[in-house]
Amino acid sequence: VSGRHQAAHEEVVPRQRMSEKARLVRAALMRGGTSKGVVFRAADLPPAGAARDAVIVAALGPDSTGLAIDGVGGGVTSTLKAAVVAPPSKPGFAADYHFAQVSRGGGIDWRSNCANFASAAALVAADDGMALREADGSAVVRLWASGAGEAMSVTLPATDAPPVAIAGVRGEAPPLRVEFELGGHALLPTGRPEEEGLRLGDRPLRATIVDVAGNPQVLVRAVEGGLRGDEAAEEATAALVWEAVDAAAAPHSQSPSL
Repeated sequence: VSGRHQAAHEEVVPRQRMSEKARLVRAALMRGGTSKGVVFRAADLPPAGAARDAVIVAALGPDSTGLAIDGVGGGVTSTLKAAVVAPPSKPGFAADYHFAQVSRGGGIDWRSNCANFASAAALVAADDGMALREADGSAVVRLWASGAGEAMSVTLPATDAPPVAIAGVRGEAPPLRVEFELGGHALLPTGRPEEEGLRLGDRPLRATIVDVAGNPQVLVRAVEGGLRGDEAAEEATAALVWEAVDAAAAPHSQSPSL
């Protein structure tokens, strides 16, 4: 995961008429790897629940058009992310990482995890003095990902670390390393290296389901899904293979990834 500490502090107001009742909320608009979203500090938000969800949805502004004009989010899942950084609830951790995946319909899934956006959350935690400094100039932020119930470590590079490039992101930046402590999650949640019984139209479809820190990932060969592998996002999203992917992942997660 590659990311530069690029945070713009925004004053985010819930979607209502500006008045003496409106409350300004501190937030950081950040990119983490190939994800983009807003990072909040728990102390700046209402307690977990509907009021907190409303602030996050108002900040990102998802809508049915996918333009998110009334917010800083975007039209795809990788640009509709939020994180809440809180003091650690468990010993041995620098901070709690509450990840929120927002849908275009305005719903929020708090049960999943995102390694890309964990790098953004770790940078905010480091700004707040939660990082463990290493002798080589790097720093480590150990996060408890509450939604997935997983431990993560994010290593922030030293200032003189050579930059790298990642696909889909303009320019270069020093790399951040995100590591998972997989705990009790089985790599193959179904126990099978290849799923059986999946079909795409009138032909069988081979797929593998792997569990990455609580996030089921469905791996399908592009050619078997009727794709080349180099399609534009709009073309790939419209492909029929998604129905088969949903069928494969449905028993294991509410938010599968292909």
